[in-house]
This record gives sequence, structure tokens and C-alpha cells, in this order.
Amino acid sequence: MISPRDGPALLALCQIMIRRLFREGMVVRSMLWPPVLTAGTLVGTMVVVVLLKSPATVAIPSTLSAELTRELTAAEFQLIWVDDPAAAVKRGDVWAGTDGTTLWLTQGDGGSVSLESIVRKHHGSAWRPVPPKQLPGADQSSLAGTTFVQIITILFALYGVVFGIGMVARDRDDGTLEAELSLPISRWVPGAARWIAGTLVLSIFLGYSIAIFDAIIGVTNPLQLMRHGIAACGGSMTLGIIVIGTAGTKQGFSGPLAFALTSATALFGVGFSALAIAPYVPLASVFAGGSGWSPLGLTLASGVLTGAGFGWRSGKG
Repeated sequence: MISPRDGPALLALCQIMIRRLFREGMVVRSMLWPPVLTAGTLVGTMVVVVLLKSPATVAIPSTLSAELTRELTAAEFQLIWVDDPAAAVKRGDVWAGTDGTTLWLTQGDGGSVSLESIVRKHHGSAWRPVPPKQLPGADQSSLAGTTFVQIITILFALYGVVFGIGMVARDRDDGTLEAELSLPISRWVPGAARWIAGTLVLSIFLGYSIAIFDAIIGVTNPLQLMRHGIAACGGSMTLGIIVIGTAGTKQGFSGPLAFALTSATALFGVGFSALAIAPYVPLASVFAGGSGWSPLGLTLASGVLTGAGFGWRSGKG
């Protein structure tokens, strides 16, 4: 049943819930730090690798053949001419040295394999080491970025379960929910307001996470990932609010919490199955692929059912 007061009350309660979530430092930190720490670790690793990587500087004598010199230059080795390449390497002036027959190296890595391969090829050697593959391209790095986002989505969805349960249980115990239910509004409004506020806040931080990873290493189709993510956050909020029922923190909510978390994890597992419905189910669709529109639509429908179910169960309590 809907009354004329329900719309303004729903909007007001949503605003209150959103402000409360943003005022709670632990909530904000729990959503800010996972993507920041993960992205920071990636950036730090890249910086360390770049700083520790020795420049591919090769010392060669002036008597080195012009053909081999061109081949080394084409392979993007930085060449310097010295009288004694072996001595230059021993002093640590250069990364490697060669007189066209012998190689002197400070350390072995992918560059040393490439250098040896070029020298052997120049001499017509029957055997040459195979240089390592090139660094991952944009497509491969975006695949890694997509995986990071999917993992962050799992975390935020589990947050949604905790948010849904906590926002009801805590407010029931401190009397806030009882005061809301005594207002001249439909009983579904407080539940719907909590679902909307929690889903919106989680989606905002998920969008921020996707933007970070897309800027650093790229992600595949960020808008599609966002749709799947919103569907997962909304679906997990539904689980949390529905299962809590009439329980509260004083009455104990470990049972409902365990059930909701297990259900969310099971739905994520469905995404790895070959089930045809997986791309259309909230939470499961995160790993099942698809456009994300169908699970998003189902999540919006679940928000309506969340309000109705909350009103029914609150009426029973």
C-alpha cells in the first residue's frame, strides 16, 4: 500500500541514511582503502622495477663490425665505444659488453638473452636462445585490471550484506527503526530507504575503484563492469535486509549474517558455472559476463521486493 506521504518520506530517509554512512569513518575507510592499497601496490611495484632495472648499455670496441653494430642498435641497445669492453663491465660502468665473439655481463636477464641471440645470429650459430616475449600489451593489462575490479566487487558486495543487516539491526536496537515505523507512512519505506542508500553508497565507491584501475592499467568495458557491480551491491543489500527479519544486535544476528554471506558467496560461485542463467543473475553475473543490463534490472526489482519484504517482516515483529 502506498500513501501520498511515502515519496517525501522515502527521499528524506534516503538522505539521512546516506549522510550517516558517509559520517562513519570506519565505513568510509573500508571502502576507500582496498582499491587505494591495491592500486598503490601496483604503482609502487612498477616504480621499483623501473628504478632497479639496469639500463641496457653495451660496451663495444671500435673494431666491432658495422653489421653487428647495426643489429645491436636496431634491438634498442645503448652502445658506447671503449677500448676494453671486459674491463668496462668489471668496473660496473656498463651493463654488458662484447667484442663480437665474447659476452661480458653484470647480470643475466631477458636483455642478456636477446644480446646473446644477436651475437650468435651474427656468427651463423645453429643454436640461439629465444628472447622472452614482450611485455603484456594493452589488452592483457586491461584483462588484469578487470580481474582486480571483479575482486573489489566481491568485497563491496559482502560489505552490502553487512550494511543491510547492520543498518536494520542497529536501528532496531537503539529505537530509531521503531520511531520510523510509527510514522504515518507505509511500513515498506524504511526498508526501501536503507536499500537505496546502501546500494548508492557502495556503487559510488565501486565507480571510484573502477576509475582508479582504468586510469592505471585499464579495464575492459568499465561501464559494463559498473552495471554488474551495481547489480551485485544491490543484490547483496537485498540479502542483508531480508534475512535480518526481526533480529537485532542484542537478539543476535550471527545466524542471519552467516546465511546471507554464504548465499552471496554461492551466487558468485554460480558465475563460474556453465549455467545459462548466470549472466542474468545479480552477483553471479560479475564473473559470468554479459552486458549487465539484465542483472541490473533484476536488482532494481529486488529493491522493490526488499521494501515489501521488510514491511511484511517488520509487521510480524
